[in-house]
Formats: sequence, C-alpha cells, structure tokens
Amino acid sequence: NSDNITEGTSNLYFTNARADARIVNAGSANWNTAYTVANAALPKAGGTMTGNIAHASNFTIDAGGDIILDADGGDVILKDAGAAYGKFTNGSGSLHIVAQGADNDIKFYGNDGGSSVLALHLDMSVAGAATFNGAISSGNIVSSGVVTANSAMQIIGATGGSGYMYIYDSDIGTSPTANGFLIQKSGTSAYIRNRESGGKLFLGAGDDPDHLTIFPNGDYYAGTTKWFDQARN
Repeated sequence: NSDNITEGTSNLYFTNARADARIVNAGSANWNTAYTVANAALPKAGGTMTGNIAHASNFTIDAGGDIILDADGGDVILKDAGAAYGKFTNGSGSLHIVAQGADNDIKFYGNDGGSSVLALHLDMSVAGAATFNGAISSGNIVSSGVVTANSAMQIIGATGGSGYMYIYDSDIGTSPTANGFLIQKSGTSAYIRNRESGGKLFLGAGDDPDHLTIFPNGDYYAGTTKWFDQARN
C-alpha cells in the first residue's frame, strides 16, 4: 500500500499496524535501520506488551481518563536506579504501603501556605512510632501503651466550656463519665472526683496510699481516724 510509504529528503518511512520503521540512506547499497518505534512490543491499537520500556530522561504518561495499574502479582514496586524503596501491596484485600529496606521511614509531606511541611513521620526504627507536626483531632484516642509528653501536657476544653480528663477502668463500668476518675477545670473552679457509685477517693504520698480517704457519704478519714463526720455537720 503506497499510503504506508513516505519519502523524506534522505529517508524512507514505512508505517503498518505492527511496527513503524525508518530506513536511513535509502539510496545506499547497504540500507541501515536507524530507528524502530516500539509498536512491535506495544501495539498501537492496544494488546499485550512484551519486554520493558526504558527512557533516558523524564517519562510522562498523560491519559485523557484514569491511569490504572493492574498487577496480578499484587505488588506495585517503586525503584530508584534499580533499588526498591517502596511498594503498594494487596494484602488479602487490604492496601499495604511498604517502605522497603531496614529502618526506612514513611513521611507524609504537604504544602502549608506555600511552605513544605512534614505532616506525619512514621519512624520504622522504633516500630513505626508516629510523630505528627500539628494537632490530632479525634473523637477517641486509644493507647495500649504509655502516653509520653515531651513538654507540658495540656487538656483544653471548648471555649466557654471546661477542660477535663477521665481515668477509666473499662472492667468496672461502661461509661467513663459515670464510672471514671475525673480531673476537671471549669471557670475558676477545679474538681477531683471519683464518679464510681460507692467508690472512695484516696489521697496519699510515698508508699501510703490513704493518708486521706473521702467516702461517698462525705466522711473524711485521716489514716484510720475519722476526721470529718458528714452526718454531724
């Protein structure tokens, strides 16, 4: 088909559904192929690719729709100069984001008013310890270990409200507000309460936990001696 043959100044171009080729120095006795487009490996009309695509500079995929990565092996692996540094894995339907290499961290960056900020740092050298750059907003924060503050820990209530903290043993009751130990600051007043029904409040120092005991009926004991009798006052 003559429509598939184009003559240039010194080159002859052939076009077909399988491959595009350019023959250099068409008038030469030895025709040398200088350029072959990868349609033999990646058909123009779609199909199955064989081999790899390599490019010496930036490589852009610009799709009018979505870009879909479908890996039957379950892994999308990220490499730099042949060395893997991360991957996305299908773990039984769950998305796993993996930093490859011993103690390699995962960091989340963003743009705050034109400045780059590290929003979240997951430190893999300490089992993925998370460091947030700003505040954490959550209805509930659950910890199975120790909560450590590197500076003063603050519990701040809503504007016009009160700041409070409940220490709660879930084996005793189902509600921290009804069964917890409350430390509260409201306005100019401060409160320490045992909200457990029938529970006592002990104040002590050193190895003695009950220098002062406050009973639910309002009686005060200093050690084992009744110091204040609510019924008599």
